[in-house]
Amino acid sequence: MKYRHSIFFVIALLILVSLACTFGGGATEEPEAPNEDTIATSVAATLMAEEPPPEETQPALEVSPESPTATDTPEPTLTPSPVLKVAYLSGGNVWLWTEGAGAVQLTHAGQATNLSISDDGFVVAFVREVAYADYELWAVNTDGSDERRLLSVADFDAMPQRDGSIGVAPFQLGWVPGTHTLAFNTRPLYEGPGLFSDNNLHLVDVDGLTHTLLLPNGQGGMFYYSPNGAQIAIITPTDITLVNAGGGNRREMVTYPNIYTYSEYAYYPEPHWLPGSRALLVAIPPEDPLGDPGAPTALWRLPAGGSPAVLIRNVVTAPFFISPAAFSPDGRQVAYLTQVGDETSDRRDLNIMAMDGSSTSVYASGTLWFSSWSPDSLNFAYAMDSPTSMKLGQVGAGSRPLTDTGFANNLRWVSADDILFEAGGAGSWEIRRGVPGGSSVQIAYLGDEFPVFDFTE
Repeated sequence: MKYRHSIFFVIALLILVSLACTFGGGATEEPEAPNEDTIATSVAATLMAEEPPPEETQPALEVSPESPTATDTPEPTLTPSPVLKVAYLSGGNVWLWTEGAGAVQLTHAGQATNLSISDDGFVVAFVREVAYADYELWAVNTDGSDERRLLSVADFDAMPQRDGSIGVAPFQLGWVPGTHTLAFNTRPLYEGPGLFSDNNLHLVDVDGLTHTLLLPNGQGGMFYYSPNGAQIAIITPTDITLVNAGGGNRREMVTYPNIYTYSEYAYYPEPHWLPGSRALLVAIPPEDPLGDPGAPTALWRLPAGGSPAVLIRNVVTAPFFISPAAFSPDGRQVAYLTQVGDETSDRRDLNIMAMDGSSTSVYASGTLWFSSWSPDSLNFAYAMDSPTSMKLGQVGAGSRPLTDTGFANNLRWVSADDILFEAGGAGSWEIRRGVPGGSSVQIAYLGDEFPVFDFTE
């Protein structure tokens, strides 16, 4: 399941909302710390243990009227694209850059605001805002053929709406792994500020044009498919549950209080699936990161096979809105920031901790933000002095500039040796491809348009 564009798009919206608002505070409920002696002897074995996914035990899913059928577990049948493909927006239209071939324009009607490319690189799904607060979902093949509407304004208007809202819009976009089934949830639209989810989950077969309501309002949330497509982690502001791909066998894994964001949006923790789809890791911040800066962030392991969640340990971190704790892809390390000095200080330490508790080291200190780990879990990107002044780091080694541009944002790892990122800035935005710690080349020049892109390889 690819979340590269959709999640960064959500984060960008959340940041814009939070910058416009003032801070607040409240009480903190501190999670109970596990016994450290027990952790030291058990975590290493527990963290990486294989666990088969549970069998589907719920009755067959009832689908929406416009979708006569729904599969309980998708069968991955598509072959990944052998070359890098980058779908992006320019002038409100969908463009595709292909390695070795360059860029071509796929749509011409304009009004596109968001997009996601399928795993095999054959289809781009995109959102159109055809009028104020009126949205549609569309798809187009990456050879430019068969531009088709998936859901109309009328389809979105027919969805349940919250009191005081003026409409419904697509929110998170993604693909069921190995299929041409687009997954999405929706958000309510308001005249004033605020960014929330309807906490549902829809599926659209972009080839057969069938629409399925998999999880209705209040039963879904932000969604994260397991790599094998058999399980879905459903995240809400107060809990994380797992369901089988067909929506059944729901298991509540962990609950927590609403986390104060000091703005008009709700916080959704972002989980990390471990290789093999056996479990996922998630960091849950304290309820009030500013009101009680000494309250810990809880690091959890959630098995996919039906076993209870395991609280691995608690760590005190800087507030999540600076940088949340980030697990390495192999799940063996976690990077997090800690505050140096009181809450008025902008100095922070970047900590790299082994998840089995065997080691913790301070890699760098200063005005820091953590970005992400490389796919091989050997390197990581972080920013020093400015969120766009990014460096490439490695445990036990020094750092160097991540790119040759001096300005990098919205970093995407294609592989351990291949990255995509935004560069330029207001009035001269561009999408670039580069070697981590080396040179880069321009893929697209967008001028005044903020980059919106997704990729597959």
